Amino acid sequence: MHLFLKTLYMLTVMVMTGMMMVLVLLCTPDFHMRLSHGFYRQTDLTYSQFVMQSLDNPGIYVAEVSVDVEELPERVPVKREAAWDYSGNNTGYLKIHLDYGRPQHEPWAGKTGCMGLRVGFARRRTLPRTALASFPGSGNTWLRYLIQSATGLFTGSVYIDRELAAKGFYGENEIPECGCTIVVKTHGYCLGGLPEDREQRVKDMDKFFGRGLLLLRNPYDTLIAYRNYLSAGHLGVAGPAAFRGADWARFVYGQMDVWRAYALDWITLGRSVLVVHYEHLLEDPQRELHNILQFLRLRPERPRLQCVMTNLDGAFRRATPDNIFYRL
Repeated sequence: MHLFLKTLYMLTVMVMTGMMMVLVLLCTPDFHMRLSHGFYRQTDLTYSQFVMQSLDNPGIYVAEVSVDVEELPERVPVKREAAWDYSGNNTGYLKIHLDYGRPQHEPWAGKTGCMGLRVGFARRRTLPRTALASFPGSGNTWLRYLIQSATGLFTGSVYIDRELAAKGFYGENEIPECGCTIVVKTHGYCLGGLPEDREQRVKDMDKFFGRGLLLLRNPYDTLIAYRNYLSAGHLGVAGPAAFRGADWARFVYGQMDVWRAYALDWITLGRSVLVVHYEHLLEDPQRELHNILQFLRLRPERPRLQCVMTNLDGAFRRATPDNIFYRL
């Protein structure tokens, strides 16, 4: 009888321990997404009931309207914006729900006046899906650093770059549909060449419901930066041979068509697009960040903006030597 009671006690402890483990997993913010990670990649059910808001009537929500882009006239963007939950205040600012159970990053660790300001994830499916679209070499990574630092929210990407993730871009490990990052980096069809089919050209844009930031940079500097990246990585500078000869000429003429088409597609077919000029960002970063925050419907935080202004470069802004031969 004594052995029976001991066995019964051990079984009871094991069952209770198992139930506690299941309860902890169910309460873990990442559990549901990890369990269904593959499913979300196959379907778009997370946003199948995505809410749309009229630009002319803030606060009034209507069902999503399916629009065939083939029927849209050229250069006439749809006057609708992918929106999310603005309830709970009358300011029009996006209501942020931070996920404190996930990793955070401190971009200015050890710097006086900026310590303690962190970047984190929002709770899953609480942010609208917004693209950060650009041709490669336009300064996308630098702008992501500025946006992350100014908002306190991670940016995402349709790609996975382990080098960026190691530098504090934790959103690299997230799928674009998570709804937990403030913007999502995409180069669209730029990496694969200009598609002949118009439907293929807007396919990537439709993933973001036509909403996004479009980063444009002088094409001369863009192609040089892209060539540097292809030859020497994120921060390297390619040698003179990369900018001479027939291969360089083919690269320039081919990529210029893609640069132009990608910019025009977002400008003419996007539903809600803010064009950000890289040169304006260099000239007056504070003004441009205010415009970006307004577009994203985020309330500016003075301490963060002050720290951004005193730490503009970040870890991934390529420094080009003054004596480089292709500088005009």
